[in-house]
Amino acid sequence: MIRRIFFIESLDEIDLLEDLFDESSIVVSINSSVSKNLKKKGILFFTTLNFFDNGGHHFVHNNSFKIVEDLRPFLKNIKSENIQHAFEKTWIFYFRFHLNYYLSMLYIINQVVTKYNPDFLITASTNPRNINLISAIVEGYGLVNNLETKCITKKINLRINKPGFNSIKNLIKRFIFESQLAFLKYKFKNKAFIIALEDTYNMPKLLCKVTQVIDNALPVYLKIQRKTLRIRVDEMLKGKSFSFAFIPADAKSSIKNNFENQLLTSSLEIKNHLVMKSQLTTIFGLNINIFLNDYIENKLSKKMSQLNCELVYLRKILEVLKPNKVFSQHSLGISYALGEVCLELDIPALLISHGSHSPHNEKIAKLEWSIHSHTMINSHYPFVAMQTPLAKKFLNMQDDLISKKIETGPLLLARENNMSSKKQIRKKLYNKKSDKHIVVHAGTPKGWDSLRPWIYETIDEYINNINDIINVIEEIPEIYLVIRFRPQSGLSLDDLSLLLKNSECYGIYTDGSFEDYLMSADLLISYSSTTIEEALQSHVPVLQYDPSGKYEHISGQILSNSSKNNVSEIYSVLSKSNLMPALKWWSKSLNNDTNLSWSKYNIEPDNKMEWLSQMESEKC
Repeated sequence: MIRRIFFIESLDEIDLLEDLFDESSIVVSINSSVSKNLKKKGILFFTTLNFFDNGGHHFVHNNSFKIVEDLRPFLKNIKSENIQHAFEKTWIFYFRFHLNYYLSMLYIINQVVTKYNPDFLITASTNPRNINLISAIVEGYGLVNNLETKCITKKINLRINKPGFNSIKNLIKRFIFESQLAFLKYKFKNKAFIIALEDTYNMPKLLCKVTQVIDNALPVYLKIQRKTLRIRVDEMLKGKSFSFAFIPADAKSSIKNNFENQLLTSSLEIKNHLVMKSQLTTIFGLNINIFLNDYIENKLSKKMSQLNCELVYLRKILEVLKPNKVFSQHSLGISYALGEVCLELDIPALLISHGSHSPHNEKIAKLEWSIHSHTMINSHYPFVAMQTPLAKKFLNMQDDLISKKIETGPLLLARENNMSSKKQIRKKLYNKKSDKHIVVHAGTPKGWDSLRPWIYETIDEYINNINDIINVIEEIPEIYLVIRFRPQSGLSLDDLSLLLKNSECYGIYTDGSFEDYLMSADLLISYSSTTIEEALQSHVPVLQYDPSGKYEHISGQILSNSSKNNVSEIYSVLSKSNLMPALKWWSKSLNNDTNLSWSKYNIEPDNKMEWLSQMESEKC
């Protein structure tokens, strides 16, 4: 008989709880690093995979959508001068992630309780003054469902910020920014400034091509990565580009006070509305209003205030430099505002999404991608790039599109199909394994704090799906599995290595450019990722794998035992039982895919960059 359920979300909590585990206990790991350490210690546990299924994805999506859309009208009055949409979309982006966390945790807790009917629910927190979210949720759920709960805590040393330190820091940042802007204006006054949001997702490669077409052009980055700092500094010293150190997030009191009054009014309206519509936010008996209001007042309002301050300096950059062109990889926060201000000032700005956008008819996928698109491809930029036929079709299906569409072909997407160097790259990357059929796995799993239900895997689903693939490939010796992995919050390389099955049939690869791995591949496997479209751009077939059968990122040839399999550019395997026969069939059919038609997934690159002229001739 199960008496106690332990929910563990962080590593520190294991030490607080492990002495309490016994045969009448069940341990539920919320985080992959927790799972890794529990496994190391030999402690039996369940992951969220056992309690968050298709029904969980459906539940989170439905409830999240209803709550968010009910609150959206209250955001219309949050604005700074003429900029409103940047605040609305950014507010919803962060609020929705936070809301999805509560919904998913409550779903998991309820599933566990329904299955095991325990007497106690137990969590831990390393901060007794402010218990963590999972502990607060478990405590609230237990209270309304007549279950005893306990949170084990221990004292920690709290860091205390010195008074006045932030004010001095903000003053220094504003001085550095103003100095950089003045230097840029007078040192390069005859340059045609090409502003880019940041130097990620192949943007430097694109700007290099743009500067060859636009006379006297100088790339200017508003943000840069820490890992590329040396490169950008070297370019600045040579006069090849310019990078701002940061955009300050602090402004004069008069600017802040008026905006914060708007925020306060909006927050109070939302708080009152949530009280009136409490049935919307009552989940398994627990009303989560107190959690949502706390996040809005103490976290989200601060983000909005920072965005308002950044907007002051962004507008100053645009008004002083009067850029020739502006480019951005996404539209969230200051990057959304960048497009909105350019639209107002009639500056030619192009949004070039770094993501994949494919049209869907299935209700949940269609709605989730439409929501996601507002911070990626469907915003208030004057222009938006159509890099692929799928993106073109997706944009044509959006009813609320503001931007003018420009067919550019791939600008930021990886696109390599040089067969002559394929053997050399395979030898370099895989050595003795290079003669095998190379299957590259690349995914984009989402942690609970950034959950996008249905259209992306949870981290536990991601790990489970890779283990399914490993189990199959172990039985097909001619295949070598390449797991292309990017460490992220909630899943480190060490976590993944320990949680995957030990086998010689695969390797985990983190270094080098993804283009090289794509060029080396005979097949890409994924659930949902930009890498799917990048593979199709590079003429690499794709196999989409979802053992739960709920989602296809792109409609593909379904491989199964119950129907004839045909060679295709893109396949789908929608059950675990079909994965083995599918990969065996593909391996035998590999040499039969020479006549595939890639044109429906490709727009030929515009090597003459004629799309730049469209940004001038079609200015709003």
